[in-house]
Amino acid sequence: MFAIATAHSLESEPEIAARQAADGLRARLGRAPDFVVAFATEHLARPGFAAALSEALPGAAVFGGTSCRGVLTEQGFHTGPDGAAALLGICDEEGDYGVGAASLDGDPAAAAAAALSAALEQAGRPFESPSLIMVIQPPGEEEAILEGLTRIAGPHCPVLGGSSADEALAGNWRQFAGGAVLQDHVVVAALFHSVETGRAFQSGYVPTEMTGCVTECEGRTIGRIDGRPAAEVFAEWSGGAVRADAPGVILPEATWTPLGRRVEERSAYDEFILSHPSEITADGALRVFSDIAVGDRLVAMAGDRDSLVGRGARVASDAMEIAGLAPDSAAGALMIFCGGCMMAVQDRVPEVGGQLSGALGGKPFLCAFTFGEQGALVSRQNRHGNLMVAAAVFGADNA
Repeated sequence: MFAIATAHSLESEPEIAARQAADGLRARLGRAPDFVVAFATEHLARPGFAAALSEALPGAAVFGGTSCRGVLTEQGFHTGPDGAAALLGICDEEGDYGVGAASLDGDPAAAAAAALSAALEQAGRPFESPSLIMVIQPPGEEEAILEGLTRIAGPHCPVLGGSSADEALAGNWRQFAGGAVLQDHVVVAALFHSVETGRAFQSGYVPTEMTGCVTECEGRTIGRIDGRPAAEVFAEWSGGAVRADAPGVILPEATWTPLGRRVEERSAYDEFILSHPSEITADGALRVFSDIAVGDRLVAMAGDRDSLVGRGARVASDAMEIAGLAPDSAAGALMIFCGGCMMAVQDRVPEVGGQLSGALGGKPFLCAFTFGEQGALVSRQNRHGNLMVAAAVFGADNA
């Protein structure tokens, strides 16, 4: 038997919230789950939350972390000033699931490899490549973490992940593994599920004709584009929404005109990985939330509120189409949705959920809002991007 259900809580006390959500999950599934994905806002990310969750659901492999401003399920957008938490549980008699964690400690790739190895051990499937890897980590080292996962699982094992988030980019993001709430860790889940699963990873933006080549860059700071100060170029691309002579944080203004990089792979259509500009520096450089290299060709992307609101349902539908699933043959879904996009359309998040529910035929889903997204492209590359949506849709037993 394969079954999925979700449950949530708006209780302000972490232990009470965990127990309430766990009790709801057990009631909907009819028994304790084998695997649990847990997302909560920073208000509930206290040691007592994970400990109470683990105690209430003994034997379950627990994976998760913090989500920005709330969590979305088929039951609605769960948010509030005292915190919100939601769980997705999987019962899978023929599957195997494990969770591992490791401190980043200056070597994120090695930490990711160690966490995946631990997850495989817990699943009882060491030295095997799982059906799906889930990953969560703090923002900042995502590309290195993906490289570490590749060391163990190879380049084509699909990844679904997000960078843990908080309310105001203050570093209050946390990761959950088993009965622990962690800081500066990478947490990895290894899923050997018994049903067909469709996956997709996209954005709600389209390319424009404005493009340029990175000619000076260090890590996630772009110095120059086509030999010109990067802030000056981006200010033009933003249509005046950003000023090159006004150093500081530009996240809200840059949400509508992020930078895209075309993925040079053989596929039926162009795929873009997005980078969200976060800050203009005093010397005219541009900081972003993903790694950039000299020689990268950047494309100014464009999006609007309607495109962001509708993207979740589109990605879920594409995931089902890729796997040959229909809404009536889906059991449920896990979704990762950019926290920046969510904040830009927060008043319409219930609409995001309604469209998602329609695309999935009313089946259970859990959607977290993260500060970085990881997923597998159509070309089967696992990549890290910003302002993107990732989906895994699980088929039912009879799919």
